[in-house]
Amino acid sequence: MTPLLAALLLAAQAEAAAEHVRARLDTVGGELQLVEMADGAGTLHRLRLGGRAFFDDDESARVEVDARFPATGPARLALLALATGGSGCPSFFMVVEVEAGGAAHTSPRFGNCSPRARARYVDGVLTVDLPAFGAAPAARWSYAGGALREVTARRAR
Repeated sequence: MTPLLAALLLAAQAEAAAEHVRARLDTVGGELQLVEMADGAGTLHRLRLGGRAFFDDDESARVEVDARFPATGPARLALLALATGGSGCPSFFMVVEVEAGGAAHTSPRFGNCSPRARARYVDGVLTVDLPAFGAAPAARWSYAGGALREVTARRAR
């Protein structure tokens, strides 16, 4: 084996060893993987659908699948928790939508810093309720048809 080939093989092995698949979801568009890649500079969180990368996050300390919808069978939506690594504002969230044809989309990050979400999926609408956190009031967000919006809760009269 030539020194160049040996160096290339060693580099490929090191890259593969630095990858860790944190989660796998069966979706309507194929297998969704949440991959964590660490190097000397930090950690990169990557989403892959059918082996193809479609989203990278190098800002979060940790990314986890918080919920999936529907709860059984191939998923169409996944709610991701994006941990900041801090205690003042520990978490944000993001929705991943997967289409049967293999396309995937991500929502913008959202939240009020609370790391706890209560999510439900009814009639094609994902609703995420977040309790008050610190000075931030409780918040409700909805995701439907590829659009994320903050919902203002009505106060009882």
